[in-house]
Amino acid sequence: MQSPNNRAVIAAAGSRKTQHIIDCVVANPSKRVLVTTYTNENLHQIVSRLSAGTGVLPRHVTVMGWFTFLLNECARPYQSFVLGEAGMMGRLNFVGQRSRYIPKSKPQQYYLDRGKSAYRDGVSAFSFEANKLSKGMVVDRLSRMYDHIFIDEIQDMAGYDLELLDLLMKSPISVTVVGDPRQATFATNNATKNSKYKGSGIVEWLATRTDLCLVENRVESYRCNQVICELFQSGHRWGDGDGGATHEAPVPLREVFEVSTRQRRCLVDPSSCRTRPPACAGRVGNHAHRHPRG
Repeated sequence: MQSPNNRAVIAAAGSRKTQHIIDCVVANPSKRVLVTTYTNENLHQIVSRLSAGTGVLPRHVTVMGWFTFLLNECARPYQSFVLGEAGMMGRLNFVGQRSRYIPKSKPQQYYLDRGKSAYRDGVSAFSFEANKLSKGMVVDRLSRMYDHIFIDEIQDMAGYDLELLDLLMKSPISVTVVGDPRQATFATNNATKNSKYKGSGIVEWLATRTDLCLVENRVESYRCNQVICELFQSGHRWGDGDGGATHEAPVPLREVFEVSTRQRRCLVDPSSCRTRPPACAGRVGNHAHRHPRG
């Protein structure tokens, strides 16, 4: 039986996937909502649409980048369960890689570099491990913060992102993901976990979870005519490797993602935003909701 709480919308470019998120968020202001995505460009588009270009979000809405979500909402609050002490995890090391010879039994060296920044390939794995060692406290905390989580460009998710998504779909939180496997250009990480589901493989991952998630396929495009759609479809076959998903971009990474931070505990995405307390309307700012260390 498919879960009525979780939904995946798989559709082509121009099928109004992101607008589907906007419409759902706006339609129910009584629900506490988080909207997250990987690239800064898409993040800015979501903020612009939800705020009608004003930069002021509805008070029930939180918008933040994927790595800001992982670091601030999943990894840092319960880092002591993994690292043995609180307040250690700093910013994000987006381009560095951990030595293959460091064992997982040494978590501080395994997940963090010498400057205590978290390796990008291991942030979602760290979050998953923190939830496991804390006996579900990470997901439980999220369920008390949000009624519904929306993830745009789901084809960008990889590695332990999918393990974390699986936990969210099994929680009281309603989860909606949207994406186009044909547009698998980037990937959040290069972890070997779930590598067969990377890029266009996300369709197969969702197909194995029909008991958790209702999958909706949309075939209409409001951007391309029929000739272009048929031409594109004829040149794409599901299951051709990972769909070319990679973090390598044809432009400098800084133009695609916010990969550096100035302060040890500032956010990955300066554009991330969090609504103000309930008495005030939300707004776009340089800082998302912060939590005590540990």
